[in-house]
Amino acid sequence: MSTELLLKEYLHKLKLPAVAQHYKSFARTAAETNRTYEEYLCALLEQEILSREESALKNRIRRANFPYFKTLEEFDFTALPGLSKPKVLTLSRGEYIKAKENIIFLGNSGTGKTHLAIALALCACRQGYRVRFYTAGYMGGIWSRRSQKVPGIPGQV
Repeated sequence: MSTELLLKEYLHKLKLPAVAQHYKSFARTAAETNRTYEEYLCALLEQEILSREESALKNRIRRANFPYFKTLEEFDFTALPGLSKPKVLTLSRGEYIKAKENIIFLGNSGTGKTHLAIALALCACRQGYRVRFYTAGYMGGIWSRRSQKVPGIPGQV
């Protein structure tokens, strides 16, 4: 078996897809710029880490089940003068998650509650947290069904 095929097999077994994808181009660059073996290896492993982090973020966002994507940058804080932009930006850092605190948005229809919830959840995803998006109506349905079940039966929420 050729060295190239053997290398690809080893990288596959070790589950290093980014290394398998980039090792040739990184080797060319390393040779052209006179990098050491250690620098070449470090660059390859850094690419693997970045690739895994990106993949993990995409998976967290996909599993969150957002109905659509909204960001804090898109939110019009001028439309709600009573809403503190600095407070929302503080929430975006995720300190409330570490403190195990909840956030509840209350307001009339169309005021941006869902927008803010999605935007803050996306911030949490980017910080490495797993999130799940539910509407209040969906949660109400879960609690309604739960109250109709017999206590102690497996499968309850």
